[in-house]
Amino acid sequence: MRFILLFLPLLIGKVFCCKDGTHCNQLFNVRFPQISKSSKCNLRVVMLAPDLFPKELLKPTSERIFTNVECPRTCGCPKPVVVVKPETKLQEIYKNNTDFKQLITNLGNEGINVSTDGALERYDIFVKNKATVDAHNKNFTKKLTSYKMALNAYSVMKPDEIPPNNLEIDIAPTTLTKEQIESAKSLRSKRSINSINWMPRMRRILDQKTCGGCWAFAMNAAVEGFLNISNLTLDDSLSVQQLLDCDRKTNSDFKLNNKGCGGGYFQIAASYLRTTGVVGYDDYPFTLSSSGMCRTNLLPVAPRIKKFDSGFVVTNSSEQVEALNKMMEARLSKGPVAIGMAVVDEVYKYSEGIYEGPCGTSINHAVVLVGYTDEYWIIRNSWGLNWGENGYIRIKRERSTDPCQLTRYWSQPIEIGTWTDPVVVPGGVYIADEPSTDNSTQNKVDCDGCEKCDDCEDDDDDDDDEIDEYYANEFYGEGTKTSTKSTSTSTSTSTSTSTSTSTSASTSTSRPTTRATTRATTRAITKAAITAATTRRTTEKTLKVIEKATGLLEQLKKSAGKNKYRRF
Repeated sequence: MRFILLFLPLLIGKVFCCKDGTHCNQLFNVRFPQISKSSKCNLRVVMLAPDLFPKELLKPTSERIFTNVECPRTCGCPKPVVVVKPETKLQEIYKNNTDFKQLITNLGNEGINVSTDGALERYDIFVKNKATVDAHNKNFTKKLTSYKMALNAYSVMKPDEIPPNNLEIDIAPTTLTKEQIESAKSLRSKRSINSINWMPRMRRILDQKTCGGCWAFAMNAAVEGFLNISNLTLDDSLSVQQLLDCDRKTNSDFKLNNKGCGGGYFQIAASYLRTTGVVGYDDYPFTLSSSGMCRTNLLPVAPRIKKFDSGFVVTNSSEQVEALNKMMEARLSKGPVAIGMAVVDEVYKYSEGIYEGPCGTSINHAVVLVGYTDEYWIIRNSWGLNWGENGYIRIKRERSTDPCQLTRYWSQPIEIGTWTDPVVVPGGVYIADEPSTDNSTQNKVDCDGCEKCDDCEDDDDDDDDEIDEYYANEFYGEGTKTSTKSTSTSTSTSTSTSTSTSTSASTSTSRPTTRATTRATTRAITKAAITAATTRRTTEKTLKVIEKATGLLEQLKKSAGKNKYRRF
């Protein structure tokens, strides 16, 4: 019976004790020293009537031991449950944490629908990340680490929303030869520079979001920088979506293929860029996915890349790692390099400074190396401007080690090729230079982007005849005769034909506006000039092409408002 009564909740004067009284600990220590305080919650509940303790009740209150203010608490005492609506709870969180509120707002602006329950779930993720960031930044303040962390969009993202690191490296690796190692040892001594920074020559930072197409973002960025360095300035970033959608064929050399947002290879992307010019980002924008439906009727804004330097080396040798570092410095003297990187969660939280944190055990992400100093590498990422140092990260250099594996997998454009063969675009025609002379079927024109491409491999010099025939048949109707003998004849034909074909043309379900047509033709003129400078065509032929394109532009302007054009 004594055991049952050991520090049980008491009912004295029918008052149930829900918390320890003032002298409870003293009573516990004196009467039951052999029982631990934590064990009382496991004892059976027994109610004791006050008449069992008459002597205690006769004592002054200050001297009583068993009273309603001295009794031990009961663990079974019911506590009132306060029900708070999720909406109310979330508003309270927003009120006390503006950083979290702003991050959730940003997610909504990015098109991610965040419900109340979803926001509360993300708050738990946020709290954990904030604790990590705060703890790390205390060390940064104490100068115990060289980089700072920050809360960003990834701090409130669920695991399936964070960009997957899908860089593929199923390609067989190589090792450096003794000759390559010896050659690399003398590279640094031959150069007088100790740092390079191509950041000012790079285009805008893009955000791959939840698409695992880092390989495409990295390759395009490297090409953009290289073209800029080569004095071929782009008016727009290159279309990443084109690589994601169109670079899907199995490569004959590697027996592999790129998979859009599901991952890809530098070497296979390089093969695609050697045979195909890339269109502008705004013309073929990023859609957060890769449908595999390739658009072939758009105007390229960049030429093909004739030559790439690509490789994949696996080594644990400090001598080879040091050689790879020097070889990468030599590559950077020519321009940016798309590289692989072994990423871990800490990298997502990077904010500023020189990163010296942990890295992964294998390469899983693609970035662009744009510079170096003796102390760090300068790297461009594809996680948007709000990550890192405006989209960039500096990573500490190690002479004989490479923790993040930045020098082992790479691809770099090193020679500009020719422009892609003329392709049809809505409202105009793209006039380009001769196709590449390489012995490859990949240099043939892809005719999928137009309704009429009867003679894709005709590479004669009758540019004028082809243009006149095309415009006569497609813009003014089948069977219309045109002449290239004089501008007046061409203009007359355009005017007389517009009246006869306006009725049939107006039934077309999709018609480009005159403004779009004019813009496309204007761009064709610009491309003709760039082509001439790039491929060293003769001045006479270049002027002839520009003159013809200019004549077409004037012809279109005169026909504006009178003619309805067919979209194909």
